[in-house]
Amino acid sequence: MHIQKTAALVSAVFFLTSFTVIPALTIVAHPAQSRVEETVVTELAQQALPTVSAQDVSISFRLVSLDDAELAARIVEPDHVTSEVTFSPEPSATADTPTQATTGHTPAPTLTLLAAPDLTQSEETLSRGKSASPNPAAAPLIRMPWFGEAETVYAKGDVATVMDLETGIRLSVQRTGGHNHADVETIDPVETAKLLQVAGGEWNWTRRPIIVEIDGQRIAASMTCRPHAGLDNQPALETVRNRSGDFGTGINYDSVKGNDMDGHFDIHFYKSRTHGTNSVDSQHQAAVQTAYESGL
Repeated sequence: MHIQKTAALVSAVFFLTSFTVIPALTIVAHPAQSRVEETVVTELAQQALPTVSAQDVSISFRLVSLDDAELAARIVEPDHVTSEVTFSPEPSATADTPTQATTGHTPAPTLTLLAAPDLTQSEETLSRGKSASPNPAAAPLIRMPWFGEAETVYAKGDVATVMDLETGIRLSVQRTGGHNHADVETIDPVETAKLLQVAGGEWNWTRRPIIVEIDGQRIAASMTCRPHAGLDNQPALETVRNRSGDFGTGINYDSVKGNDMDGHFDIHFYKSRTHGTNSVDSQHQAAVQTAYESGL
């Protein structure tokens, strides 16, 4: 009986030794072979698994985030389907901000929804830009010769703003003719009433210093407040009788109809001349000089 127990104990010890001591001795005896087997196992594992880079993960994440953001933009702004989605720069790491080093993953980008532009405001701004013109008040006052210069700047058909120096009244007048000086007419009854106010309530031939504002320029000039040589109720450039200003029978020099003014009045510039005598009118030239020296 004692011999049987001893044999059983020896068998157990041998059995355990075959699983522990012998493999260990084998590894010690053949270390290179163990490393080779380990390398083979590692290579097989790498071939079996696809390689995924951090860039691939980031790109996939951004695509998913962008699709979600576009959906959110359409829900939040249904009337602006063109709302843009941008990625805000990642904030710099601080003591309270988890970073990739501490968390082990790339932080998600921050999405910012940009509202669609206000097209109405843009169109309004663009319209104001197209209709804007230089401010005449900012331009220097000049004395421009009539022949070859002022007659071109203030061409037939142009509408200018005239400011009377004595009263400060401004009115809009259109050049309708004239070659030695400008023959002009008020554009409507309101402007005609202003002209009569400048005249003191009665038409007269007094030469008045004025400033003509046209095409961004301010030109010293002279005018009279005496409409003449036309009838408002008769066709323009037809021969009529009893023309205004005691001009009798002749061509009707009244082109702007319905302005409550019969005929036209005169505006003279530096070195301009009269039509009747083709001479320089000294009183008009004195008024031009007064306007030029006014400093307005």
